[in-house]
Amino acid sequence: MDSCTTNTILTEIKYFQTLRKREGNVLTIVERDALIVGSGKAIITLPMGTQIVIEDALLYPDSTRTLLSYRDVRKNGIHVETYEENNEEYLLFTKLIGNGKQICEKIPSLESGLYYTYIKPNNYVAYKVIFQNVNAFQT
Repeated sequence: MDSCTTNTILTEIKYFQTLRKREGNVLTIVERDALIVGSGKAIITLPMGTQIVIEDALLYPDSTRTLLSYRDVRKNGIHVETYEENNEEYLLFTKLIGNGKQICEKIPSLESGLYYTYIKPNNYVAYKVIFQNVNAFQT
């Protein structure tokens, strides 16, 4: 999770439903002028089954990690809050249901203050890749 990123950055093509070749540089906290190779609609599934649809994710195969933007999480109607249990901090992803809220995901933190989770692609993704160079999306 990254509160400063404007777009979700994914490292693998398998998350994308559609993907357009789009060369460009992005500035990340890790490095300057990181080269993205494409962008498009992606769907990820979190450990407890929550699916997040990302309308404009960036494909950056050389990234050392996937970054999920708060903006994309909120666009899916998910609220984010911090929670502490047994001296450990978590991010809770919740959805409002009636007068209450339902916990969708509980994401642990590292000592560094970063939060981490595992993602997997949607099982029923139909790939539509639009490209000019067949080798452009090899990761």
